[in-house]
This record gives sequence, structure tokens and C-alpha cells, in this order.
Amino acid sequence: MLFLVGLGGAGSKIVEGFYRKNLGSIIGRLASREEQDVAGVAIDTSQALSSLTSIPIENRVLIGKSLTKGHGTGGDVDLGRRILTEEHELAIAALAKAGFGGAKAVFLITGLGGGTGTGGFPVLADKIRKAFDVPIYGIVTIPSRSEGALYSKNASENFSHIHKSAAGLVVVDNSGPATRGEVVDKAFKKINAAVRDFLRGFDTRTLLKALKGDVATIGVVQAKAEPTALKDLTSRLLRNDVYFPLEKFKRIYAVVRGDRGKIYGERFAQEWIRSKYNAELRFTAVGSENPRKISMYTLITGITGLRERLAVEAKTKKVSSELESLLKDIKSL
Repeated sequence: MLFLVGLGGAGSKIVEGFYRKNLGSIIGRLASREEQDVAGVAIDTSQALSSLTSIPIENRVLIGKSLTKGHGTGGDVDLGRRILTEEHELAIAALAKAGFGGAKAVFLITGLGGGTGTGGFPVLADKIRKAFDVPIYGIVTIPSRSEGALYSKNASENFSHIHKSAAGLVVVDNSGPATRGEVVDKAFKKINAAVRDFLRGFDTRTLLKALKGDVATIGVVQAKAEPTALKDLTSRLLRNDVYFPLEKFKRIYAVVRGDRGKIYGERFAQEWIRSKYNAELRFTAVGSENPRKISMYTLITGITGLRERLAVEAKTKKVSSELESLLKDIKSL
């Protein structure tokens, strides 16, 4: 059994996306020869959790009410850590009630930078691992450039703790769609949909094996069901449809859903990736329910530079925030 656990506002919204799209039918594609059920649980310190009505009420867990009054942690990482430490039993009980005992793996999903997710992720990952003896894989969104300095500071200072607490980590950049002209709110929705579509389309066994111990990102690209060179599809994906800026990576795992006969040039694409990026392309083609589309779902592993980027962005936003404060003081004189 595969479980999705959303922690904090961002993670909870992604889990709700699965329910809105009919969780059972989506994950049905991921099932192997044996039966595989999926459930999603959302955990947050904000009363906004109650608005996620697509998630069954018993799978929505509001924690920290006595400390936050249902208003969230306000980006306070220490408070998020404290709440999960003191009230993790509520989360574990909800998972147990949802039939968690047979889980083979857990995806713990959160927004890096917020207080609940950033502070609570390592705590909850440890508690779930010990309670159910399963590996914990993380999916985290990193703060966009439009989000405040506090979020970037939290992300920079706590990324290592989150990375160490997970068996593998997928990072998704909230700035990705926005840098391509998307309005911020639409960009966040696009990121949530990308995570949902990736988990829907990628092979679960391959995902867990490839992700083990690594930092990775994802990409999803679609094309018409017509003769298509794998190199062109891969190039388009790397150019426009990867949700993290890539400087260096080791391997691309690509699952293409569609008519296998429409995809050609596998060896050429692999040579192109090897020569251009000094990386490896592993390609699998499977059937699709939509004969008019070719969809490629990719996991890109061995990405580098994330810690450095988070540190630079935190420093840049701090300077910018201090400058804005100084200008306000000058204007008030």
C-alpha cells in the first residue's frame, strides 16, 4: 500500500488534488501484478485544512490548536517542530485508521520554508518510519522568488535535516512556471498538478528504486500521438517542462505512455544525453488510455547545487528586505 501524507498547507493541497481527480483511478495505473491501494492524509496547523473538502474528514488532521489557535505557525520552524513532537500521535492514529499497516512506502509531501512542514518533516518522518517500519520518501516544493525572506531562510537552514530524514527526495521549484510567464497563483497550481500527474504516470517500483538516497526532480511533457523522436521529446522536456533549474544531473528515468510504435530514436537520444550532459537516459514505454497523446514522465536524479542556491537566495532576500526597510525609514524622516 502506497500512502501520500501532506504536511502543512502546500503538501495538503497536493494530496487534495489526488482526491479531486479520483484517487483510486489515478493510482490504479501504478498497480503492479499485486493489488495496491492508496490513501492520502493531510496534516496541518491551520484551520484552512477544513476547506480541503475533497479529502475525507477522517483523513484531515488539525494539530497544534492550543498553540496556534488554528492560524498556522507563521513560518516558525521551531514551533512546527515542537507541535509535531508533542502531537505526532494524532497523525499516526489517522494513518493507522486509514489502513496504514500494509504500506510499502510513504511519500511525505510539504512546502520547504513554511513552519509546519519545514520544522515537522524530520519529526514526522521519523515517527512514521518507527511506527510502521516503512521507508519515507520526500516531495518538497522550494520557495519561489516571490515568497518572503523568512521562507528562503527556513529552507536554506533546514534542507539538510529534511534530506537526511528521507530515503530519497524529490524537489520541485515553485519559481519554475513563474519564470516562464505564469501568474504566481497559477504557477503554484501548475506545480501541484505536475506532482500529481507525475505520481500518476510514473512506475512506482522504478521510482522507489531510482530515488533511494538521492535528490531528484521531475518533469512531465505531452505531445500528439504522431511519430516523435525521443531526442526531441527529451529536449523539449529539459527546456520547458522540468520543475527545477538543472546545472548537472546523473540520470534521466523516462516513462513514456502512448503508442510505442510512434516513438523512435532511442539510441540516438541516449547518445545525445551522454554527450551533452554527461548523463544517462533510461527509457521505458508502456500503453496509454489516451490514443491521441504521448506523455513522458521523468525522474531526473543526481541533481546538484540546491544547497548553494538556497543559501544564495536566502542571503539575497535578506539584503533586499533590509534595503526595503531602510528605504521606508528614510521616507518616514
